[in-house]
Amino acid sequence: MKLIITTQYKENYGFHDWDGEGKCPQYWKYKGGTTYVYPSVDVEKADKLVAFLKPYIEYINDAEEQYVIDYSVEPDTYVTEDTKLALEHGQGDTRYLDHELWIADGNVWQERGYVVGSRHETKAGEMHVWHDKLELGGDQHCYGYFIDGLATEMKRSA
Repeated sequence: MKLIITTQYKENYGFHDWDGEGKCPQYWKYKGGTTYVYPSVDVEKADKLVAFLKPYIEYINDAEEQYVIDYSVEPDTYVTEDTKLALEHGQGDTRYLDHELWIADGNVWQERGYVVGSRHETKAGEMHVWHDKLELGGDQHCYGYFIDGLATEMKRSA
């Protein structure tokens, strides 16, 4: 069985105009959310797993907030709407993949990525994937970047 966790993301547009002095202006806008998939869960332990994962997914600061709004346990054959769209990348737009979660060596990890759309002729169909270690409070640290399954050097701008 798969655990599907959906979140709500909000951005504080007032933060962009803040000079850092005094209280940050508040102008929150809802901006969608993220679908997280934990690929193998015991139905009897789903509630405890969600409670464990929430502090790694949820966060709030002056600029943005993300919180869990729902979760469900689905059959192994279940495919989210986002994944269906990603697999049909030839329809023009870049499609983002669901974030897949796993736990290894006491750490929470996620795989996230996208499939390049057909508007980018030379790269259409390329799958870009990152592996991130999640920290409490929503911080994440990237440990790997892959294009079509091949490890690729991460380029950082100066």
